[in-house]
Amino acid sequence: MINNPTERKNQQVLDALSHDNHKQALQLCAQRIRRGEKGDHLLALKAYVLTCSSHRHQKDEGYVETKKLIDKEPQVVDIQTLKLLQSALIASHQSETDVSVPAQIKDDVSKLWERAIKAQPADEQLVKEWLFFSLEQGDWKQAQKAAMNLQRSFSKKRLHYFWAIWCSYMVRRSPIATDNDRALFGNLAYKMISRAAEDVPEGTESLMSPGRSIQTPQELHLLLLVYLDKEKETEALKILSSANIGIGSPIAKGDWDFVRIKLDILQTLEKWDETWNFCKTLLEASSASPAKEPKEDEPRPKTVPGDDWNVWMSLISASRKSDNVERLPATEELIRSYSKNQSSRNARLALLEFLAPPIGEIGGPNDSKLFEECKLYLRDNVHKSWCFDDLKTFIERLTPQKLWTDYTLANCSKLEYLHCRSRLNGLAAKEKLEQFVAACLRLYRDSLAAESSAAATDSHPSDEIGILVVVALVQLAQIAATNNEVDSTWSDRPIFRAAAVLERVTDHSPHNHQAVILLLRIYMMLGAGSLALEIHPRLAIKQIQNDTLGYNMYSRISTMHPHALKEAGAASELTATEREPYLALSKMLKIYQKASYQIPDSAKVALEQGNYSQIATFFEFGKHLQISSSRYAYRLEMRRMSRLFPRKSSAQETPVLDSLVHLPSELCDNRDYSILPKFEPSTVVSFEAETRCPTMPSRIWLEAFTAIEALYLLLTSSSETMPEEYQDCEAIAGHLQKLGMNPSIHLEMTGSEVEYLQLQWFIASTMTFLQDSSMATHPSGALQELQKVKACLQSRLEKLESSDVMVGAAALSVNKHPVIPIWICLHQAFYLLDELKFVIALLRFITKKISKSTSSAQQKDEVRKIATEIDKLVEQIYKRLRSQAEATKSRLSESGVVGAFVDAVFDRDLVNIKEDSETGGDQGPLGKALEELLGEPRVEMCASRILESGQEALDGILRVKLD
Repeated sequence: MINNPTERKNQQVLDALSHDNHKQALQLCAQRIRRGEKGDHLLALKAYVLTCSSHRHQKDEGYVETKKLIDKEPQVVDIQTLKLLQSALIASHQSETDVSVPAQIKDDVSKLWERAIKAQPADEQLVKEWLFFSLEQGDWKQAQKAAMNLQRSFSKKRLHYFWAIWCSYMVRRSPIATDNDRALFGNLAYKMISRAAEDVPEGTESLMSPGRSIQTPQELHLLLLVYLDKEKETEALKILSSANIGIGSPIAKGDWDFVRIKLDILQTLEKWDETWNFCKTLLEASSASPAKEPKEDEPRPKTVPGDDWNVWMSLISASRKSDNVERLPATEELIRSYSKNQSSRNARLALLEFLAPPIGEIGGPNDSKLFEECKLYLRDNVHKSWCFDDLKTFIERLTPQKLWTDYTLANCSKLEYLHCRSRLNGLAAKEKLEQFVAACLRLYRDSLAAESSAAATDSHPSDEIGILVVVALVQLAQIAATNNEVDSTWSDRPIFRAAAVLERVTDHSPHNHQAVILLLRIYMMLGAGSLALEIHPRLAIKQIQNDTLGYNMYSRISTMHPHALKEAGAASELTATEREPYLALSKMLKIYQKASYQIPDSAKVALEQGNYSQIATFFEFGKHLQISSSRYAYRLEMRRMSRLFPRKSSAQETPVLDSLVHLPSELCDNRDYSILPKFEPSTVVSFEAETRCPTMPSRIWLEAFTAIEALYLLLTSSSETMPEEYQDCEAIAGHLQKLGMNPSIHLEMTGSEVEYLQLQWFIASTMTFLQDSSMATHPSGALQELQKVKACLQSRLEKLESSDVMVGAAALSVNKHPVIPIWICLHQAFYLLDELKFVIALLRFITKKISKSTSSAQQKDEVRKIATEIDKLVEQIYKRLRSQAEATKSRLSESGVVGAFVDAVFDRDLVNIKEDSETGGDQGPLGKALEELLGEPRVEMCASRILESGQEALDGILRVKLD
């Protein structure tokens, strides 16, 4: 809480700026100055506000005001004012498209701080603030100047010396540094850190060293960073092998990271014999050593660092690449001697890796040996949860053969699924998978009975079987869709079943995150967005985890379930943020803003503690967040939601355009795709990819939709608020056309999105020809482009008129009409509604332009005529879409729909099919197994929830208004 009145006034100005209300911020400063308030800080604040303007003349005015304060006498020495002035200098010559800082501005920043330090030379804190603030700004060159000043003026503090080394190293690593800067500062860091290493006494057993010598593991890490960056691997290896500063020295303190670094250096230098001997020495010192095998009555020791997977892999790599022909048999003998120790999982896996052929190859000279060792590993670890993941990579490199015969265990069932996916395809795979699912369902039922006394709040071993069932069901759906089976029911039926099975799994283990995420995705596939939103809080995703996991719920949420949940049933227990996707995304975007100042603060603490490797991690993490593709995608989703469902506060909550239309040249995909199981072969499409709903947005998607958002602002507001490069409709049209012709577009965008993009291209082209000069020069251009817009809308209307219900809806069972509005229905509908919003904005734009145009009356009349026809099409499409939504919603509530869902899950509807049908007339073992496991009441409840959620999704479509 701010108690100082002046600080509160200053915060009001900064708050106005953060909400992109530049005019209000400037007025607040002007009012205070008119009232007679004085002070350098207020003048600096006003100058900073001016430099944050999007108008060049105001930026220039702010720069002039800043320069006056820099040159004034007496010098400004207040730290907060100095920070404002540095921010103003940088902002005065930066834009969203060019974040580089001119040399003149860098000189001004140096002058600003150097004059203040000259005025108060004994103020160490002033120099530190220059350093820390430069770190926050990411200006490593200024930070290096400050650090060098500290180590010269306050040399008694040894940390200052290493700060100067670190900052010099970071200047060299900076992506905006020149070649001369990289060479200059890299050499400086190398010389300074080498001097610190040379000052460490030889043969010392203590840390009593001269002040500027290396004394801590963190400083040794810094040395290695500098040396390896300068490609001084030989010197780095010599240091790590030395007695006074190396791995075994008191300075290293047994930090295992140094061992890993030495292994990497040895392999980089291709010293294979030395690598092999070093690995052997490390293993002999570990608890995995056969010499340390405990007696039968003694407890097995915990694994110590020597038993490290990197060590084993380095040993194997060195043996294969060594010129010594005796290395390979010696390595096998060595690994076998260690693998006998049952406590060393790494040793046993190392033996498998040694015997296996390279990844991607099958068979090999050791195939029979590898097969036998895999059998032994499975026998000894079949009850361990990690057994399948350990064996998978090796089994894929074996010639086709089975290791197992017992299918009553989870790991064996996973291996059987792997076998089915890798050896079978087509109809044979479908039949085999159906038998496999039925067997797994029986196994899952038996496992549940054995766990009947376990607590309902825990995850249970049986969950793996339940998830495996769902994995196989999703694959059955993929097979049906790939084979283009006549009735779409066959591709949807496995998804209905997957939802019912997953509800059973999550009822038994509500905190199994894999199962919850999978159920969330299945709900989204079925168009049950409200159910997905209800279970999403179970994941307990915290803060920045939204950047890696939020995509499961919020990717394309604006075209799946953009509206808030009704406060009824389970949704009534959720918070407002959990119920409304718009508020959830708004909260998530604030996390990125919060991280932007928390990360520099954490880096500052790490610097003061001398933890240099941690500082690098912090800044790398901050960079990944700053250019996160999820961050930009969430902003786009918010904009579309605010257009479909306008909000009174959307002007403040919707992110400003400047942060959207200027995508960085490099984007970072931080999304975590490893959360779901990988039971399938590595050579096929992953299960995670098959359950995406739909594909993941990336560069093309983000570029297209940021340009489209810029287009909408051009349609609805003055171009004066737009960045200069987006004030040109022709540039936007060209960009959209280029993206639409990209051959990779279908990897990121759905069919509906490609059609949406094409219409936006035509709209942008129409706007280009509606400019006064364009209409006079090319009178037919606007008419031609408007005809394209009209043709797109006519195509949309024809598609809608082909069905009485939502296009793409899923049928519940054979011979039943489509009824469930699965994701593709909602996705198409919300995009169509957004298209209508754009077309209406275009028609208003046409009216405004025609009234001011100097074109002939005939040209204006022709444009008005087509605009009128388009207006009628908009009304027809809107009415038809609403009619379909109402019809689909009505069918969802008809009697017998829940029963049809139950029949579809249990295959009961197949009993009445003619006996000569391809599917036969029997319920089948899969339907029977599902009925035995789930029971009719549970599936009826699942059906009721999904159908009610479908109705709520359709309500969202009906709530969208065009005006």
